[in-house]
Amino acid sequence: MPLKKKQIAAIEKRIVPIENAEPWLNVLVYGNNGTEKTRFAASAPNVVIMDVNEKGTKSARSFHGGKVFQVRQWPDAVYFMWYLREVDHDFESVAVDNLTTLQQLCMSNVLKEAEDRDPNRDPDSATMRDWGKVTEKMKPFILHLRNLPMHTIFVAQERTAEDEEEEVMHMPDLPRAVRGISTGAVDIIGRTFQKEVRKGSKRKKREVAVWEPRMLVGPHDSYVTKDRTGQLPRIVRNPSVPMFIDAAAHLEE
Repeated sequence: MPLKKKQIAAIEKRIVPIENAEPWLNVLVYGNNGTEKTRFAASAPNVVIMDVNEKGTKSARSFHGGKVFQVRQWPDAVYFMWYLREVDHDFESVAVDNLTTLQQLCMSNVLKEAEDRDPNRDPDSATMRDWGKVTEKMKPFILHLRNLPMHTIFVAQERTAEDEEEEVMHMPDLPRAVRGISTGAVDIIGRTFQKEVRKGSKRKKREVAVWEPRMLVGPHDSYVTKDRTGQLPRIVRNPSVPMFIDAAAHLEE
């Protein structure tokens, strides 16, 4: 079908040089409990954290200026996503803490809808159709959030599983389809962990052991990771969102 002049003009207006593309960064971080995933998300500039029944934002109180929105049901997350899309707000970043729990809320919503349609079905048993419904709901949510003119940080729990060759793999704890959507939607995928390091003066016997937060973003056979900026070290010490934003900005220069 031939395009009209207005359609051609609208398309050409959206064709911009690569260096003028949107500067927003999208990150997915995952890891075990206590590896400072929430603190990483809270380090984002002027951030609002969608706390999905986590109650874990206490660990991030040292980062002043951020806000928290409590998500207790799946519709809460959807309405807040539309709020960020439609309302003129001042937030520069949004973080979802965490996707694993949000997916569970989404499944609860799907099962409730199915029970309303058929009161005789088992309310705790999910069918393949139910999992498909979860993907149908989670996919647009993740992509709409990713496409906001904001920095987006997705947080997830860690899952360990064996692949077809019986090799152990560590990955975000999400259903396969949702995991594929979320990992493909972001610029950086990092796995958080902590490493014991010694600080102080060994000579003066004032050396102490402390746990230092780190994040694996470089390639690894056993961990799902990604760094589209190509500017970060394979393992980032004391990671923060501004550090990642600076790396992406350096790439644009």
